[in-house]
Amino acid sequence: MMTPYEPPIEPLSGNWNEDKAKIFKLAQTPTSAQEFPTLVQSVHALFRALAPAAVSPLGIEQRVGLSRKIHNELYPLGHFAELHFAASAEVQITWHDGSQSFDATVEDRRAELEFSSKFLEITTLQDKEDADQLDALNPTGIVSFSSSEHPVLADHRRKVGLLRSVLEKKAKITYPAGTALLVYTDEFRFKSFTVGAPAPVIDQPHDYGEVLDEMKSSLGGFDAVYVFSKQAIYCTLSGGEVFVEREEPDPA
Repeated sequence: MMTPYEPPIEPLSGNWNEDKAKIFKLAQTPTSAQEFPTLVQSVHALFRALAPAAVSPLGIEQRVGLSRKIHNELYPLGHFAELHFAASAEVQITWHDGSQSFDATVEDRRAELEFSSKFLEITTLQDKEDADQLDALNPTGIVSFSSSEHPVLADHRRKVGLLRSVLEKKAKITYPAGTALLVYTDEFRFKSFTVGAPAPVIDQPHDYGEVLDEMKSSLGGFDAVYVFSKQAIYCTLSGGEVFVEREEPDPA
């Protein structure tokens, strides 16, 4: 019987100011791709328990400080560990806090399907509108939209524009050799309900893939670029080519 994974947390006092450094240390523990999502969930649970002032009465967090890093870097890393590394026990991921020119390091110990990149740079597609939506959510738990365009489609188009802006910015920065860029789309942060309009059909892999293809010539400083959500890797730039991920149809 497999022993359940237990994150290596040091004894805590229950006071956030005293325990903060220990939580950051825990978040930076080298951890397998198999256990990394559990590590992230543990860090998040400890933050919510020890820093109550950062959480509204409705349980909604202001994404600042460690909370911002959890949602913008650690959770995307956890999703990537499951999606790309298939939660492998032979892939080790380490998140790094600070101002260095990467957000995480990775060591792939698998005999096959070796991941050649050593460094990971993580970015999440967010702008002021995302922050404003979170502020609006705090008092009631609901954000309302009134627009001639379906809000889900409008949000998707905004994310596509943010992807282009992010890639333009990242392309101008020099990163260590062996760096892969992870772009987390974050389009499922809210549950959406609409009245009076059918849900639009959105082809995320195609739309994000078009932007990646348009900008691939400027992204040669990266080993690879991955655009993904918590549900799927939409498209990848590797070896100068863009690969759009498609689910195979079920056999008839």
